[in-house]
Amino acid sequence: MNVLVTGASRGIGAAVAVELAGPGKTVFGIDKSPDTGTCSAIERKGGKAVFCRADVTDPQAVDAVFSQVGTLDVLVLCAGIPFRYERLAKTLPEEFEAQWRVQVHGAMLCCRAALPLMGEGGHIVFLVSNVTEGEPPGFMAPYVTAKYGLMGFSRALAVETAKKGIRVHRVHPGMTDTDLIRDLPRPVKEAAAEAAGGRLPGPEDVAREVAMLL
Repeated sequence: MNVLVTGASRGIGAAVAVELAGPGKTVFGIDKSPDTGTCSAIERKGGKAVFCRADVTDPQAVDAVFSQVGTLDVLVLCAGIPFRYERLAKTLPEEFEAQWRVQVHGAMLCCRAALPLMGEGGHIVFLVSNVTEGEPPGFMAPYVTAKYGLMGFSRALAVETAKKGIRVHRVHPGMTDTDLIRDLPRPVKEAAAEAAGGRLPGPEDVAREVAMLL
């Protein structure tokens, strides 16, 4: 069984890659940053690890990674970048572009490369966010916009792949304790933790949700 996870060097992506590892499984990890221990954790669970340092927004880099995979059973899209908590007047247009390129454009490139490698029974999992459920939070417009775009893309892809027997899933985690929220104000994090029952969920919590879904 071959699994590929984007954003696999840390945070949710690393946790998902390790959670899905096991005997008879090869887990390919993609990340722009170097491996920070994901591969050794996968191997400790009896799986085979292949780490590819690549930028998911670069078409040639993505194609080069997927050319190594052969057949693919599961693709999990976890790549993301930090975002700021700021009103629109002080938000740069480049922040919208950066979020969109990683969250949506990167997911599109990976899906386009993955589909020819998938047969009936394949799975694609999108890490969306609970900001797309109900009224979204303020002061995070670039991130929220990209997540809505990602949700729209995943729904369109689900229609396209249904007849091929490839299932498209979405996971909508709340604010999770990772590097991506490092720049958020402390009161915002505390409010999110209180709403979540006293603590922010960790990457491993989200990874278990992905595994249960699959």
